[in-house]
Amino acid sequence: MTPEQTRIAELESRIASLSQQVAELLSKVSMLEKELSKHRLKKNSGNSSISPSQDPHRIRRTESLIKSVSWRNLGGQPGREGSFLKSVSEPDETVLHQPCFCTSCGNDLSDAVPEFLGKRQVIYIPLAVPAVTEHRIYGKLCGCGHLTASDYPSEVRGSVCYGSNMQALTAYFHARQYIPYERMREMYRDIFGLSGFGWNCSILRREIQGRLRNYPSARSPIRGRRR
Repeated sequence: MTPEQTRIAELESRIASLSQQVAELLSKVSMLEKELSKHRLKKNSGNSSISPSQDPHRIRRTESLIKSVSWRNLGGQPGREGSFLKSVSEPDETVLHQPCFCTSCGNDLSDAVPEFLGKRQVIYIPLAVPAVTEHRIYGKLCGCGHLTASDYPSEVRGSVCYGSNMQALTAYFHARQYIPYERMREMYRDIFGLSGFGWNCSILRREIQGRLRNYPSARSPIRGRRR
């Protein structure tokens, strides 16, 4: 065999070996690509600019709530104390609804004896109207010539003032429900018709502060502090 033929045989052997290595490497690359595709991070609203609604595995709020309580039946759960409107045995007002004519033939039913079929009750809140109590003092002249005058009750501190229940309601709205005085002024005007609440607000506020002085937990909202 000539040197040229020997050289060609060596190159052919080397090419065959490299071809086998390439085939093995391609097989490994294909296997690694399949494995990588299982763990590849897909685009979502957290790592790209797509909207949250386009997330492939997004759980909707309704679905998450249903899944979290899927083992429970819908409605009230066993052992839960029910809360519902209850009818009263003696309503404040009863309205009778009786038919006047027959819906089938049209005959007059005015003289027919009514038969009770059912009842329903509707709860209303009566219109709140301020009640005004006038306190009058008198004097009596004694035989000795001295005129004895009666005194006003201690809660009557001015010619026109708010009563104790009005003070308690204002303190509850402000200290417990955190309603500002300006909004209370609108509420008293629109609901109770008290248009002068704003003028006496500072006086009433001082009275409430005095009454709540012994209750530290209720003083901070009156002074305007934030909890």
